Amino acid sequence: MMQLLRPCIGSTCSHVAAYMSLLLPQNLPEDVKQAYEHHSSSYNVGWSHGKEALHSGQKDIHKGSFYANPIQDTYDVDQDSANKYKSYYSDNVWPRQHLPQLETAFKQLGQLIISVGLKLAGHCSRYVQQQLANATGQPLDEQQKHLLDFEGQLRSSSCHKARLLHYFPVQHDGQQAPAAAGHDEDWCGWHLDHGALTGDIQMTVFTDSDQTADTVVLIGLGCGF
Repeated sequence: MMQLLRPCIGSTCSHVAAYMSLLLPQNLPEDVKQAYEHHSSSYNVGWSHGKEALHSGQKDIHKGSFYANPIQDTYDVDQDSANKYKSYYSDNVWPRQHLPQLETAFKQLGQLIISVGLKLAGHCSRYVQQQLANATGQPLDEQQKHLLDFEGQLRSSSCHKARLLHYFPVQHDGQQAPAAAGHDEDWCGWHLDHGALTGDIQMTVFTDSDQTADTVVLIGLGCGF
């Protein structure tokens, strides 16, 4: 399956990476990026930089993120649910005026990741169902099959979330900052938010003709669903 997908992934990734590079600080004014921030969703929609807290409590200024649902832009839910779960049910915010190409490329890559994840979820469902049947010595009834239909649950979900990431170069002074006992202070810690499965595609984009490590720009897209 991956042999067939690799050419498509490579082509789509290159387009997304090129458009994401235009969202970086040196390419868009700060007031423009702020126009695509979405505070009420806890920055789970649109542009986010320096909003996520590290394990130490400090703000993570080393990466920028752009969040969107690659499957649908709006949600058909009641107003109470929309108000209660704004991080899930807030509409997408696309920089169509300043970066019109991003939306199509972002959705294509996000949907590709989800399609692969659904295939994996189907294999997981069938494996778990078979193992349970073998352990009990009895075939599963319809209710059990429904509860263990991981693929079906993900396919019916409307809350897929893709996150386009850029990691800014980190300046090192040759000294390593002391870490608290048992913790890495520059890590975010456990991910306890949405996402039963997460598919990640990482890209390295070089910004000069020499392609030296000092000028590398890292861009990737992860999709939780």
